[in-house]
Amino acid sequence: MFHEGEKPNLIITVIRHAKVDFIFPRSYGPQGQIEASRAYNECPIDISGIETIETDAKIFVSTLPRSEATALIMFKDRPLIRSELFDEVPLAPFTRRNIRLPSILWDVIGRFLWNFRIGGQPETRSDTDMRADRAIDLMESTGEDCYLVSHAFFMRTLFRRLRKRGYRSASRFGLIHNLSRFVYEK
Repeated sequence: MFHEGEKPNLIITVIRHAKVDFIFPRSYGPQGQIEASRAYNECPIDISGIETIETDAKIFVSTLPRSEATALIMFKDRPLIRSELFDEVPLAPFTRRNIRLPSILWDVIGRFLWNFRIGGQPETRSDTDMRADRAIDLMESTGEDCYLVSHAFFMRTLFRRLRKRGYRSASRFGLIHNLSRFVYEK
């Protein structure tokens, strides 16, 4: 990525939180989608497979418990910088009609509507882009390498915005698995 003798100015390592100890119901209606999302946000993580990382770098996390809990184990209770800028993209039911659908459909349709800026979602794609840019500004403001423990759907937007701002990565991603690490350098 960098030529011999050339050193990156800043390295941002992004890690998806550990697996959440929660199983979504097979199907539900709009109120069930709200309740399942709330329960997922409040459930503990599965700590198996979390490797510790020794670093002096700044550590950023979202305000959602799964991000913080992962970082506290991974970085051995080092100080964390919490911000809503790193939270997952919120998802709301796409309809209030009392229909039962498979849980995956609530997620897929909600994300589709978010992507195409069709009403009903609490945050639009352009809102998420702006939030990701502010998140990058916050990390860059330290002037130091850093780690971020965040969430899969938000990470996709963050990666796109990092590339747009000149960051490079050798990381390849399709599905973003729990505890996956992605290194971006500028």
